[in-house]
Amino acid sequence: CNVTINGISYGRTPLLVTDLDVGRVHTVEFGKAGYRSSRAEIRFSGRRPQVREEKLILDSGVIDVITEPVGVKVTVNGIDRGVSPVTVTGVPKGRATGKLALNGYVGEVRELAVKAGETETLSVSLKALPGTLHLDSVPAGARFYLNGESRGTGPVTIASLKPGSYDVRVELEGYG
Repeated sequence: CNVTINGISYGRTPLLVTDLDVGRVHTVEFGKAGYRSSRAEIRFSGRRPQVREEKLILDSGVIDVITEPVGVKVTVNGIDRGVSPVTVTGVPKGRATGKLALNGYVGEVRELAVKAGETETLSVSLKALPGTLHLDSVPAGARFYLNGESRGTGPVTIASLKPGSYDVRVELEGYG
């Protein structure tokens, strides 16, 4: 990271500084793009060297996205971030908009408050869209049953089916 001492740039870490006055308080600032800057005051007593270690905190946050079902396309602030489950890093602090999309499911949009250096978890269960079943037979004219209930002679279209499994039976006189 970049090091500034008493308002003067000294370069980048790792850094050895040998020309600071003894007995005086020195203001040291550490900074790097994408991280929160850090400031410390240092006083030397004698000529004994001091080692200063700083851990900068990210100026962005992380979002862990977990969905049911898995494989959902994840977009954060308009940027494609992969498919779930996914850990999205480098999300600018503040408000973030997450969009979740998967064919056959109702999409979701969520607003998140992202804090620098913290991880938010976004856990979402998407709702499946209703389906449509088209039934036809060769030869034509077969009767169709869905879960034991007559649905008429083909071709038949059954709309607004909830996601799930169904039993379909087809009958035509003279055929197995």
